[in-house]
Amino acid sequence: MLPFPELQVILLFEHNMNEKSILQFRDSLTEKFLVLNMAIERLLSIHKMNLFSYRWEKTFDVLQDPVAIINVDYDVIRSNKKFSTSLYSKKCFQTFAGRESPCENCPLPNPDTKANLIKVGERTYRLSSFPVKAENSKMMTTFIHQYQDITESRQLYLKLIQGEKMGALGSLAAHLAHELNNPLTGLASMVQLLMMDSQISEQLKNDLKEIEKATFRSQSIIKNLIEFVAEEKGEWKHVSFDEIIEKTWPLLKTSLRQHNLKLNLQSQKYLLYVEPQLLQQVIFNLMNNALQAMKKPGTLTLSTHLNAKNKTITLEVQDQGDGIPPEVQARLFEPFFTTKAEGLGTGLGLSLSKSIVEKFGGSITFETAMGEGTRFDVTLPVSSADTGTALQSKERNKK
Repeated sequence: MLPFPELQVILLFEHNMNEKSILQFRDSLTEKFLVLNMAIERLLSIHKMNLFSYRWEKTFDVLQDPVAIINVDYDVIRSNKKFSTSLYSKKCFQTFAGRESPCENCPLPNPDTKANLIKVGERTYRLSSFPVKAENSKMMTTFIHQYQDITESRQLYLKLIQGEKMGALGSLAAHLAHELNNPLTGLASMVQLLMMDSQISEQLKNDLKEIEKATFRSQSIIKNLIEFVAEEKGEWKHVSFDEIIEKTWPLLKTSLRQHNLKLNLQSQKYLLYVEPQLLQQVIFNLMNNALQAMKKPGTLTLSTHLNAKNKTITLEVQDQGDGIPPEVQARLFEPFFTTKAEGLGTGLGLSLSKSIVEKFGGSITFETAMGEGTRFDVTLPVSSADTGTALQSKERNKK
């Protein structure tokens, strides 16, 4: 019986033989039919296998995730079109990631049950590896790899984490403002009353003025902290890069104790169109990273300047740290990548800073040299210029 009941093979013979000749022909043909039947069964089996393979391949290609069957030597045995459209088989890392060595976090050659995160360009994939054991053997000869693109969901997760962190910081800042502003206001009032006394000495009056200045400076820092963690979303404003820097650096006074801060701000009269709180986060992150990079006392330099040709303003954040190793540079803006000890960083700062700067139509780049330090450049487009009297640039050192 043929393996496909729905398929029939019919042979027709036209003849003018007599009855005896027909019987002889039939007996002869019966022997040949055995061989012919085997040939037909083989052809139909091949057709069935091809049809099954075609259906399997089409089903494979419909999958939205890249999927590949890979052996222990990273050779691609089969894959769907999401993985590769090439007809030539290469190593999986060459075909999918364009690398000359296995991807970081690749589960081969010792796969486990957990999913691994790998980077392919700007995309992040969750790689699940399923080993296939050889028949009658405990050896794993092939692996099915499924790559799930989680780039967008990961970015949303980053924003969620950042939002929760800023929300907690906002609650803390509001509590600090309430607890500190009242005594600071009382202190300032008391100082002003004492200075109104005509009988106090000039030296004491000068000391009281310094106390008053310190009080106002403390209130200003609290105000800057409140603005830094404000929950206002999507409010774009015309602001000065220099003014945002002036509001940000006092928040890092504790970290600046053992370092010098040099400000060279020359863009006061030019405006940016940004969300001030987000830009302040960028400056804060870059300054904080620069200070942490300087293991020994050094100088942190913040400079701004106008590029009249491109109509942009660039902020340069220069540290005197050890520089960034070559193997780290390629992953510097990768979410969750950090070289800091556990508990000292989440790996979100530079990634979020890059997203924020690009949101404002700008760019963030860096230059580094081992043993000489690193400089980050944040370049943003100018919104408009002050048509009034140009303000003098600010050059000073702070300790």
